[in-house]
Amino acid sequence: MTIECVANCANRLGESAVWDWRTGRFVWVDIENAVLFELDEAAGDLIRHPMPERIGAVGLRQGGGFVLALASGFATFDPVTGAIQPIGQISLPPECRLNDGRVDHQGRFWAGAMSEVDRFDAPLFRLDPDHAIHLMREGIGCSNSISFSPDGEHMYFTDTRQGEIERYDLAPDGAIGPAQPFARSPANPDGSTVDASGCLWNAVWNDWSIRTYAETGELIGRLELPVQRPTSCAFGGPDLDRLYITTAIWDLTLEELEQQPLAGSVLAINLAVSGLPEPEFRG
Repeated sequence: MTIECVANCANRLGESAVWDWRTGRFVWVDIENAVLFELDEAAGDLIRHPMPERIGAVGLRQGGGFVLALASGFATFDPVTGAIQPIGQISLPPECRLNDGRVDHQGRFWAGAMSEVDRFDAPLFRLDPDHAIHLMREGIGCSNSISFSPDGEHMYFTDTRQGEIERYDLAPDGAIGPAQPFARSPANPDGSTVDASGCLWNAVWNDWSIRTYAETGELIGRLELPVQRPTSCAFGGPDLDRLYITTAIWDLTLEELEQQPLAGSVLAINLAVSGLPEPEFRG
């Protein structure tokens, strides 16, 4: 298996990997530089959409465009016109911003926040298609790994600062049950995706790897990477068997950057497993 660099973009904090099956583009964000990217790998085109503030996550939106988790709240974005439309209002503690997010199989957009001062007071929200916003959890340090089982009956989540990936029962109405321990990470679990067989693929910050867990939580694979800080991943390509990986140069020294020149780039690798089409936000 060959790991390719498909976008050498030096992202300070690349995140929120999403395959847009509608356009055949890979979509992601650089949180700290407040940019949303679209990569047309076949055409060799990299499109940059500057945002008005930092952006934690992106999801597909039914009818075209995207739903966003900006640092301070939810919004929709039309990449053709550049129009950004805020959705509702949320309340965040001081020095806290939205971080990881993903659309579930019922067309709802989930986004969790993180404290930027090492507190554990960040919330997790669910944005419904009717634009109602629900507070789902509190007391989080850094929300990550939001992803969903193929049948839509479970949600995965981690507080990166705690190092434990959790699983939640997810009811049809969007309610979640108590946190269930799923897998203990050796470092800092970051963004995740779930493949068609239900295995969880987790980008492990500071571990130079993507780790794969069976539905039981058993570690069944480790994909070694040429970068220290992978941040998120998503299956894409025509057959959804190409894993795209975002990375970060966050706080790396000049010496460390010389040792890993692909830090901050987007990587891709063809695999013998496939993912699922990304759901669309129905609002």
